[in-house]
This record gives sequence, C-alpha cells and structure tokens, in this order.
Amino acid sequence: MADSVAVPPPPGTTAVSVPPTAAAPEANSYAALRNAARAKADAAAKQVAQKGRDLDQQIGEPSRAYAREVAQDAGQAAEETADALQESKPALQGVAKSARDRAEVLRAKGTAVAESNVAALRATAAQAEADAVEMAARAERHASQVATAAVDVARQQFEARWQAVQEQERQLAMEAAKLEKYERQLLALTKNDEPNFPRKCCCIDPIVYHNILAEVPSERQSFVRTAYSNYYFTIVLLIYNFAIALTMMFVDDDPTKAAATVDLAPHMGVAVLILFGIILAFVLWYWPTYKACATGSAGQHIMSRIGIIVAFLFNLVMTLGPIGFGGCGLLYGMYIKKVKGDNAFYPPLINALLWGLQGLYYLFMLWRMWCVYGKEDRATLARAQTEMAVGGVFR
Repeated sequence: MADSVAVPPPPGTTAVSVPPTAAAPEANSYAALRNAARAKADAAAKQVAQKGRDLDQQIGEPSRAYAREVAQDAGQAAEETADALQESKPALQGVAKSARDRAEVLRAKGTAVAESNVAALRATAAQAEADAVEMAARAERHASQVATAAVDVARQQFEARWQAVQEQERQLAMEAAKLEKYERQLLALTKNDEPNFPRKCCCIDPIVYHNILAEVPSERQSFVRTAYSNYYFTIVLLIYNFAIALTMMFVDDDPTKAAATVDLAPHMGVAVLILFGIILAFVLWYWPTYKACATGSAGQHIMSRIGIIVAFLFNLVMTLGPIGFGGCGLLYGMYIKKVKGDNAFYPPLINALLWGLQGLYYLFMLWRMWCVYGKEDRATLARAQTEMAVGGVFR
C-alpha cells in the first residue's frame, strides 16, 4: 500500500500533495476507519477538483485534463486505502478480541484480588473486634479488682477509725463516770446532808437525807422520780382501801339480797393495820431503789429487788381482796354486791383495778433494776475493781 500519492505539477503550477492514509491499529471499528478514509478521500477529491477548476480557469483545457488524471489517481488511492483497510479488518478484530480477553482476565484478577482483600479485611476486623472485646474484659476485670481493693482499703480504714472512735468513746465514758463519781464525792463532802425526809410534821422529825437531783445520776433521775411518785400513789391507795372498809361497815344490807354471813369488822381491823404499809413501802422498796440508783451498791440492788417482789405480791393480794385480809378487792367487792347491792360493788372494783395497775408497774421496776441498772452497775463495779488493781482510780 502506497504511503502517499504524488502528482508532478504542470509547468508553472504548484504541486498538490495528498496526505497519506493509514489504518490505525487503535481504531475502535473497521467501519469507522473506512468511513474516515472515504471522507478524507472525498475531501481530497473535492480539494483536487477545486484546484482543477482553478487551474482550468488559469490554464484552460490542459489543466482540466491534468485535474481529471489527478482525480482518477486520488480515487484509485482511496480504493487502495479501502482495500488495505478491508485486509486489516481481521487483524483489528483479533486485536479487539485480545483486548476484550485481556480486559476479562484483568477483571477476573481484579475481582479475585478484591474478594481476597475483602476477606482479609473481614478477618482483620473480626480479629480487631475480638481483641477489643478481650481488652474490654481485661479492663473491666482490672477495674473490678481495683474497685474491690479500694473498697477493702476503705473498709479497713473505716473499721480502724470506728474502733478508734469507740475506744475514745469508752475512755470518755470512763472519764465521765470518774468525774461524776468525784463530783458526787465532793458533793457528799460539801453538801448539807442533814435529814430532810419526811418533812417535819407535829412530833415527827426528818429521818433521812433525800435529794434526787444531788445524789442520783441524771440518766436515772426520771426513773427515781417516777418511783417516788408511785410511793405517794401507794399512800393514796392504802387510805382509799381503808376508807372503803370503813364505809362498808355503815352501809345497810339490801333486804332483797342474801343475808350477811361474814363479819366485816375483822376485815376493817386488818385494813387499819395495812396503813402501816405507808412506812413499810418506803423502807422496803423505795429507799433501797433510791440508794441503788444513787450509789450503784450491790447490796442496795438486792434489797431493792426483794422489796419490789414483796410489793408485787402484796398488790396481788390487794387486787384479789379475800375477806379477812384487809384488801377491798374483787372477792370483797363480790361479797359486798351480794349483800349490800350493786352500787356498793363499784368502789371495791375501782380499788382492785388501781392495785392491779400498780402491780404491773412493780414488774416494770423489777425489770429495770434487774436487767438494766443492775448490769450497768456490775460493769461499773468490775471496771472500778480493775482500775483499783492497777492503781488507776485516784490518778
């Protein structure tokens, strides 16, 4: 295939050169190359024709003849170019097929590489996730261990401080007890302990020194005051009991009731004797209770318990009120109701209820003196003995 078509120009004219036409291996398709070649050939022919017309106008018929020859040569060159392109079609198809095959191979390789990379990335991500979970678990275990250790240390410190505070409180309580004891001792040395109870009345002079505020510790004063009030309540009950026994001696029998079968005079005589309980109550249970709370003496505690038990048994008898024992209680009231009528039953009933309530208070006093103050005084006595053994009481 000729690379170019060269036509020698006539004398006095300019040479016209037709550009070479070649088949590009990189063309997309054979049809496009052929069309391009034809287009170039047509353009060249038109150019040549135009040149020929121009030459024809310039040189006339010789020039037109020469132009026709050139046009024929151009057409022949175009046909040769088309034939060359037709011959290179299988080669171009092979190149295109090989390019497609190469593209498929590259695509397959790219897909395989991409899949392998994705799998590797997935494996890496899974491993990273597992590592993160393991690290989180380790961090949590470490944090738990640190928190447990911190809690243990805080607990130990708190327990140590608590023990120190308890020890300080115990020492302060001991010092307070010592100071209170010394204060009572100083008060006993400086106070005017002349008898002031009972108050002087007629020919009766005071017998003992009685001062709850000065002698009894502050935490026991309310209890001693209540016991003191109970002593006066006992006096009222004894007088009320005597009044009932005396009054019933002068109440007429009810003719509609049963006839009297018991003489009430001995019962009233015993009620008079029971009035000595005003003194006996003070000596038997109140004064030992007062001294036990004031001094913490073991002997006074024992006397107080015995006196409270005796007082409770006495209240039990007064509540039941058997005839002939001086107590105007339930049995006495039932007999009075049977002989003297229903209205005469109410004073003995009230008397029985009051003695019963006082008996319950005696049980409370016994529990307080035995289970509370007794234990406290025994512990105080034990501490005092220990301090005396090491010579630390009068430091």
